[in-house]
Amino acid sequence: KEGMIMQFKTKNPKTKSLINEINQLKKNIYTLNNIINELYDAKKMIEDYTLELSEINDEIKSLTDKKIKIIQDINKLKGKLSTNNINKYVAKKDNTYSKIQYKEEILKGFLVEDFKTLITYMNDNNTIRKKLSKQTKTTPIMDEFFHSQNILFLILELSLYSNNYKGIINLIVTHSYRNIPCAEFEPPTMTELKTNGDKTINDIFPIRMQPLINEIKKYNFNSLKYGDLVQFDKPFLLGGQTFDNQAGYGWEWEYGDCIYEGTLYGEVTNFFIIGFTYNSKYY
Repeated sequence: KEGMIMQFKTKNPKTKSLINEINQLKKNIYTLNNIINELYDAKKMIEDYTLELSEINDEIKSLTDKKIKIIQDINKLKGKLSTNNINKYVAKKDNTYSKIQYKEEILKGFLVEDFKTLITYMNDNNTIRKKLSKQTKTTPIMDEFFHSQNILFLILELSLYSNNYKGIINLIVTHSYRNIPCAEFEPPTMTELKTNGDKTINDIFPIRMQPLINEIKKYNFNSLKYGDLVQFDKPFLLGGQTFDNQAGYGWEWEYGDCIYEGTLYGEVTNFFIIGFTYNSKYY
């Protein structure tokens, strides 16, 4: 179960125009598909009529009127159909697809660039903080965050120490967005996070946490100030269970067909780790 899937909305003024253009092009694709289908239907009708004409030629003279009518229909369809005509509309359709892909890439670029500044929108009204320890029950935390209407950010205080031992690193989590690319690593789970707090980033971590820790190590903590917010170039996936992931286990079958896809055991909801806060270890 994927959980809630959200679309990130950019504030770039060019986005609205691009979306309108893309939607219009998609409408054009629909129209072109109808035209192409009509032409292929016409081609099939010619084949059917021609076969029927061959049979009529063997029938008695009383069918002559029907034969003439079919010949007239064939001539009309031939006037509408030609190989070049079909190819022209297929080429136009392909060209429209190319335009959509090009504009969607531009739109994706706007979204990705805007997402890189997401951390600047953090404030006390849209952010919650939760402490993590080995004893913490993480499902209530992730369920509260997942179902919150106005909370965009979750700071997980797991107390990772910087490599110079001077500061504390707490992870910044937000919802996952399907139109934002993320780092392509197998995501760690909340269980792995909570059982690996109170370490320095130079310590040994589980394999699924290692890419995240390696990213954090890239930053120069001697140049960071307490209170700084750092956002990664790409977010990292985080797997966290909500109460929805712990209900409705099992699939239902009827006469060999699956009529209900239930929750899989161990299923998680995806979130994004987008960066970290840097604080004094005495804050």
